[in-house]
Amino acid sequence: MRLFRLLLPSAVIAISAFANSQPSSTPGIWVPNSTEGMPKYWTWTNCRASGSAVSNAGYIAAAWLYVDTQLVNSFQADGEWGPMSINLKAMWDSSHFTNGAAVVATFTILDMEYGFWPTLKTKTGFTTVKNRVPIYEHHDAIPIRPLSDGIDVAETKIGAMGYLTHKHKWDRWANSTVEADSYNATAVYTNTHGAASTIGTDVSGNPVYASHVYGWRLPINGTGFPPYNSTGNPPTNYVHMENCNSNYNNSFTQWFWPYYNHYGGYVEDQAVFGYTGLTDWHDNAVMALIEWPELINRKTIVQMRDKLITVSLSSKSLGLSYVRIDKGAGWRCIEFDTDCPVYGDQQTRFKGVYTGTNTVAPNDWWRPL
Repeated sequence: MRLFRLLLPSAVIAISAFANSQPSSTPGIWVPNSTEGMPKYWTWTNCRASGSAVSNAGYIAAAWLYVDTQLVNSFQADGEWGPMSINLKAMWDSSHFTNGAAVVATFTILDMEYGFWPTLKTKTGFTTVKNRVPIYEHHDAIPIRPLSDGIDVAETKIGAMGYLTHKHKWDRWANSTVEADSYNATAVYTNTHGAASTIGTDVSGNPVYASHVYGWRLPINGTGFPPYNSTGNPPTNYVHMENCNSNYNNSFTQWFWPYYNHYGGYVEDQAVFGYTGLTDWHDNAVMALIEWPELINRKTIVQMRDKLITVSLSSKSLGLSYVRIDKGAGWRCIEFDTDCPVYGDQQTRFKGVYTGTNTVAPNDWWRPL
């Protein structure tokens, strides 16, 4: 996983909290395992499900781990004897289910008790999917071309990926609106004015600064690491800014606080995308029509960005100008990575299980670990 260096606020991170739990020596079966307990929520494309078990004075001949009705990992003993304990894990994309769904993880084993008595044992656990994306547009974003504007394209595509959207379009949304929405924001989309480390709101003189975001994230997360943080509020994993200059630096990675998840991942499956120059309202719908279909098709954020550049260069070769930027030397086509950088995890996915690479998992929304 390739990460841009992040400028983190001063903090003490308790790395010991990430230690992988091991099955107990006491016979039993657990979901997710012997010590963690159920997550407070399922969210985003890197959810974990797990189950562990210890045989009752015998061995485990087989084991099966399910998310809902889908078998996501399994074990079959090879030969006449198996292990006394086992721990199966899988990663999966929670957007396969609707926001608010109670999704069950099930772990079943065939325990050869005392070495000869076959006994099926099952444990289940469930929690709720939290996938909500607030999307914002400034009232200046009047569509010029014979297309809907960027926010309408984004709303349709994000909804098609299984996320609940909350649209603010010309409703004078303010800094306080974004703060309130952040308590349940899996991702954020903005189509507005901007500057370095700044997102313009629909209220003049009331912008969102990156420093505000860090201040919000502290109480939103509470103590602990997602998805076990004390408040039960999900992390914000992706920020997509169709604004002038808002991604001039990596300051909006502060939306990712506390940066680690419970499993030890550092800025895992989290990214910010945006522009380092002036953009044009006229281009927003075209940008959205290029970007969001890529994400629906299980592309990573960096693959989506690369497609945007490819289309821009193709239009330039035809003497056209579909997606433009002005970085002080006049308007031109978007041509370089530095025109629209991705900060954080380059292989972040909006749809399809996270793999840490640009390769799609064979099973699309889940993979065994």
